Parts: sequence; structure tokens; C-alpha cells
Amino acid sequence: MRITTNANKIARKFRRRAQRLSGTIAKLLLQAAVAIDAKQVDNLSGSNTAAPGSWPVPNRTGNLMGSHFWEVRGSQLAVVGNTAGYAAKIHEDRPFLDRAVDDVNVLNLFARGIQREVLAK
Repeated sequence: MRITTNANKIARKFRRRAQRLSGTIAKLLLQAAVAIDAKQVDNLSGSNTAAPGSWPVPNRTGNLMGSHFWEVRGSQLAVVGNTAGYAAKIHEDRPFLDRAVDDVNVLNLFARGIQREVLAK
């Protein structure tokens, strides 16, 4: 008796889907990092004449706003931050990065992107 299967065909199909999904996740990671960084800049764009402690954070000299960065490290990590020496102190009082992450809604961004990929033929 001879048994035939389509296991190899199914395995190839799933490998292709996994590769596509991996590429989608890398693109979504990049989109999330760029969106969070853009929101960080928005949160640091207050009027230079605004009162201390106001929101968005006043842009007095441009150093804090100009010290923002984002970087994708590998396929599973993106870093968004600010290199200004006083960024952490400002962030303690007015969490401009935390608010940026909340405003972007990264979980929803990934869920929509993965859903689109899974539903695509």
C-alpha cells in the first residue's frame, strides 16, 4: 500500500506565509517607531513663550526637540528616545515619550497590519 500526502505543499505554503508575515512585522515596527518619534516632536513643540511646566513642552532653544531619535534594531526591537542631557528631567514632569506611545496605539497598529497580511491572498 502506498500513501500519498500533500504535506510538502502545505509546508511550503506556511513557510511563504511566515516569511511574508516576518516582513510585515518589520515594516510595522518601522512605522511604529517613526509614528512615535513624530508624536514626540509634536509633544515638544510648545510655544517658546509658554509658562514653565506647560503642555506641549515649550520649545525654548530647539535642543530638546532636535535631540529626538528613533532606531530599529533587528527584527523585533525599535528604540525611540531623546539624547538631550535634560530630557529625562523634563520627561519626569511631562512624559512626552510615554504620551507619544499612548497616542500612537502601537498594539492597534500591529493588529491592523497583521490582520491585513493574514487576510491577503
